Amino acid sequence: IDMGIQVVRARATAVVAENRQVRFSDGSYLYYDGLVIATGASAILPETAYAQLPGIGPLRNLEDIRRVKSHPGPTVVVGDGLLALEAAWQLSRAGRDVTILGRGRRLQAQHLDKEGSAFLLRVVELLGIHVALQGELSALEEGWAYLEDGRAFEAASVVFAAGIRSNGKMGQSAGAALNRGILVDRQMRTSVEKVWAAG
Repeated sequence: IDMGIQVVRARATAVVAENRQVRFSDGSYLYYDGLVIATGASAILPETAYAQLPGIGPLRNLEDIRRVKSHPGPTVVVGDGLLALEAAWQLSRAGRDVTILGRGRRLQAQHLDKEGSAFLLRVVELLGIHVALQGELSALEEGWAYLEDGRAFEAASVVFAAGIRSNGKMGQSAGAALNRGILVDRQMRTSVEKVWAAG
């Protein structure tokens, strides 16, 4: 069925709202009558030198999965949110020895009461996943993750799942109002005429 959809395989670099134009990295561009910006979010990574070391990074796409697979062995997951728990579960199922580093005194403290946190911790540990609470990462070197309190865990790879940051570059280039992401109203309209944002 012809749905009137055209796929453009190019990387968008800017939105010129006054011309209603989307520009691409190869120099080409498209005009629009209406535009939806749905550029998602990126993982928050520490602003330290070790964030660029092999085997270290987020786990959000196929390239990230390939990176982790290329560094077999014990894996440390930084963060204890839903994405971190899902990553730890999948890595454990794949035969990895996994340790979750949670910064709080209990697991999922922002979402669960004390009883819920304790119950979730028991479930996670019964699945064979180690949990290190109050685990503030200090350094990564020579296959080890070191915490500020002196604890250390083997880490052939390290997965950061400690939150995301909205990708607002396209909205910013269009002149849309931003806060922690692109601001929209109840109809998902941005502050720029004929531009919506979602995701």
